[in-house]
Amino acid sequence: MKNIAALLFMIVSLTTVNAQDPTLLENQWNLFNVVIMGDDNIPPPFNDDITEIGLLFDMPGSTTPFTTYVCNGLYGQVTYAGNDTFSLTDLNQTLGSCNGNYSDNYEMTYFEFYFDNATSPFTYEITDEGAGGLGLIVTAANGDTAEYGNPILSISEKDLQNISIYPNPVAETLFISSEETLIESILVFTINGKQVLSEAEQLKSIDVSSLKSGLYFVSVSTSEGSSIQKFIKQ
Repeated sequence: MKNIAALLFMIVSLTTVNAQDPTLLENQWNLFNVVIMGDDNIPPPFNDDITEIGLLFDMPGSTTPFTTYVCNGLYGQVTYAGNDTFSLTDLNQTLGSCNGNYSDNYEMTYFEFYFDNATSPFTYEITDEGAGGLGLIVTAANGDTAEYGNPILSISEKDLQNISIYPNPVAETLFISSEETLIESILVFTINGKQVLSEAEQLKSIDVSSLKSGLYFVSVSTSEGSSIQKFIKQ
């Protein structure tokens, strides 16, 4: 009987471990927003310190089953329960620092999302944003969330170095400087690859005032190639 019970326990354990959506493990997720106590205006401060905030999941027992990073890394053990729930234990972080106070403060806010809620399971939802883009929303037991995407944008032609955008962050109008290169179109995408704006007439700027606060990509196509750059909508 003991052997049968042990076998059943093993089968149940393996089923639980492998029941999570494999898409969670197959992607690197990049953070674009954190919602703490209902405040949804906490996008990452992309700068010289922070070029991306990544999140990676792997199977329990691997070298790094849960890893995320800003300037420092945060890592720990993960246990999956069902196809939309996971728990974290043994969370630790490296002890370096960013170069700017705001970057350090943002890292602390983001890491605390996991540290402060690790005593209860997290739930997650993977959304299909179209064109291969996926979103990931991780929700803590207290209702706080961290929102991620799997950036699918890539540059098939050469990345033009003479294209610049300003101001960044931007509240209303994003200006494009092309240094005499003819701009053919301007497209704006979410971090998940969903197109939200386009401009084919006024090719020196684009009105982004209708966008929610967060991280976006602007794709500028010219007669010589394409340039894709990040910007923050305030």
